[in-house]
Amino acid sequence: MAKRALVAHRGPPGGYALSGHMDTVPATGWQDDPWDPRVDAAGVLHGLGSVDMKGAVAACIMAARAVPDGVPATLLLTTDEETTKAGARAVAESAFARSLGLRGIVVAEPTGLVPVRGHRSSVNIVARAQGCRRIPRPASAATRIGR
Repeated sequence: MAKRALVAHRGPPGGYALSGHMDTVPATGWQDDPWDPRVDAAGVLHGLGSVDMKGAVAACIMAARAVPDGVPATLLLTTDEETTKAGARAVAESAFARSLGLRGIVVAEPTGLVPVRGHRSSVNIVARAQGCRRIPRPASAATRIGR
C-alpha cells in the first residue's frame, strides 16, 4: 500500500512544527482479530489503531488551524513511524520542509503527560582513525579520533 507523508505550512517561514504519525503498530501478536473492534466489560475499546495517535494528530491539526494569520503554522504528519520511519525520512529529505526555517518540532507522542525533550532516533556514524605502535610513545587511534 502506498503511503504518503504530509508537510503543510501556512504563513511566513520559521516557527515550530506540530508532528504526529498516522500509522499503527504492525498487526502481529494479537490474541484476537486486530481488525475486529470490540469493547470489553470495562468499556475499553480494543482493536488495531483504536487509540494510538488519532487524537494527537487531530489535536495537531486543530492547533495549527487556531494559529493566527501571519504566524507560521506547520504540520508534519508521517507514516511508518512504528516500523521503518519512512515518513520521517521523507520529511527530512523534503526540500520544502528544509526551506521552512523551523526552530523546532513538537511531537505529539503520548508520554503520560510528562513533557520530554528529544525523541527516539537513529544515527549512523562511520569513523576512521589511524594509530601506531611505536615505542616509547605509542599513539592510540582511540585517543586521536577526537582531534
